[in-house]
Amino acid sequence: MLEELQLFQDPNFDESIVREEVRTYYPFVKSFGNNDEVEIAIYQQDSILLMSEAAIIIEGTLKKNATGTGTIEFTNNAGAFLFDSISYELNGKEVDKVRDPGTVSLLKGYLCYEKEDSSLSIGGWNYPEGHLVTYDPTKSTFYLRIPLWHLLGFFHDYKKIIFGKQILRLIRSRTDNNCFKVSKDDTNGELTITNIELKVKHVFLNDVIKNEFAISNKHRQTDLNAVQTMGTA
Repeated sequence: MLEELQLFQDPNFDESIVREEVRTYYPFVKSFGNNDEVEIAIYQQDSILLMSEAAIIIEGTLKKNATGTGTIEFTNNAGAFLFDSISYELNGKEVDKVRDPGTVSLLKGYLCYEKEDSSLSIGGWNYPEGHLVTYDPTKSTFYLRIPLWHLLGFFHDYKKIIFGKQILRLIRSRTDNNCFKVSKDDTNGELTITNIELKVKHVFLNDVIKNEFAISNKHRQTDLNAVQTMGTA
């Protein structure tokens, strides 16, 4: 029978998730110059995270030289071009790594994204042209919010919850020339990043589901220890 005709069916309520909460994680060292390594770690092993909906927040300034007579603006996918490589580690193992994420994500965007999809405009990507980033020319400040799934293919495919020790490692680009363009030769720009942070959604389960996870993890750890013991015997 069609679902539309099931008038007397009891309603189903999914109460497995009690609430969701977005939390912010910061790098250990706030040095965001060219060639610097930016590492953001999550050591809360008991936390259940929805990393597929996580996003990198980047704030900074883009200033034009005082003697320049031209204009300056960001290039398409400018946020991704800020880095030479991006990697993600889970429990000490590298799950995904992308070199030259600016070029990789730009090509993926042109091939896979729809023209009407403007949700990434605040992350510096737009198809084909348009308002690329939240940039205030009067103050020379910009704000970027880049989803992890735009930069790392793992999070584009894996939508399930994740828990354990996690590290997001960003290597700043050697130069920021690919991030902005100028209209005249006498004009140049200086890009400075003032803050980088990671926004992650935490998922809180009800007690029944939480206990099932705890029992399942305990059995998995027991099996892992048994395999390791057999390997060293």
